[in-house]
Amino acid sequence: IGLFEHSLRLLVCGDGDLSFSLTLARFFASSNGDCVNLTTSSVETLESLTRIYPTAADNAKEIVSLGGTVLLEVDATNILSCLERSGKVEIDTASSSTSPIRVGTELIPNRRFDRIIFNFPCIRLEKGRDGQCSEMDENIRLVEAFLESSSQLLEPGGEVHITHKTIPPFGDWNIESMGSATDVVYRGAVVFDKSMFPEYINKKALQSQSFTCFDAVTHIFQKPLVCAPSASTCQKPSSLMESLQQFRCPTDVLEEIKNGKSMSNHRRKNVECPLQKRGVGMFTNSGMVGQWFGNNGSLAAVSEQMLQLANQLLVLDDSGAQDHKQSRSPPSTKRQKK
Repeated sequence: IGLFEHSLRLLVCGDGDLSFSLTLARFFASSNGDCVNLTTSSVETLESLTRIYPTAADNAKEIVSLGGTVLLEVDATNILSCLERSGKVEIDTASSSTSPIRVGTELIPNRRFDRIIFNFPCIRLEKGRDGQCSEMDENIRLVEAFLESSSQLLEPGGEVHITHKTIPPFGDWNIESMGSATDVVYRGAVVFDKSMFPEYINKKALQSQSFTCFDAVTHIFQKPLVCAPSASTCQKPSSLMESLQQFRCPTDVLEEIKNGKSMSNHRRKNVECPLQKRGVGMFTNSGMVGQWFGNNGSLAAVSEQMLQLANQLLVLDDSGAQDHKQSRSPPSTKRQKK
């Protein structure tokens, strides 16, 4: 649905009444049987969530019943710390309970994600004020802090999606220029089509009131598959095998390379590199990198390490290539007589 697949581990932040996550949960459950890879969160407590958004408790209950995870009191600017202390929401079956949900004790402190989503981020201000000129600087700091926080939880190749309006003053936030202080890179923006999410009712902070978003776009930031060697948070793999394991190369391919086998021309020609099945890369027949893709096909940067890895993976069988060359006579340069 949209930019998301059932197999991707998703984290939704600041989801108001949880209706965006409910759309994802229902779609994944109807098409794949569950939504176990979906985690949604709100900065609100159970009391404030149900008071501000009357439908949120029922939405949370349905998400949990379909296999998803709901977390409360999760600050989008400090996600990692919150995951270490915020218990998963559970369905409350007690007959005396006035709410269909309760906060449990089970934590997910070590979970990592392929996509982290924040729709229409804004600071929490009373009376529904959420991004006018007087709060612009504070909202910009919120988005920058969210990018820093979410980058710590992304898998290599993972993406942060920030959806927001483009008309003033929201378009003046310059979201596309953010993230330079983190290890995520801006990849571009796509139009946000709200009709793809039928249950989603975008809400203002601290107010159960919706707003138009026909002008919205989704900004996409990506954590590179291989970080630049100068980045303090990254370690360059010391060997080809470590690189392949980092990129989740299939076991059978790892074993083949361990045994010193190379991909012969007949196997390589017009055949996708096995790594592409894991959403890692796509290579040209010449053994050079054509383009480097993430899990959903979004373009990522091509690095020197990737070129080296591609060349080592797609080495021609020298003897086979030589025999192939000898078996073909060179084309004649003379014009044939009529």
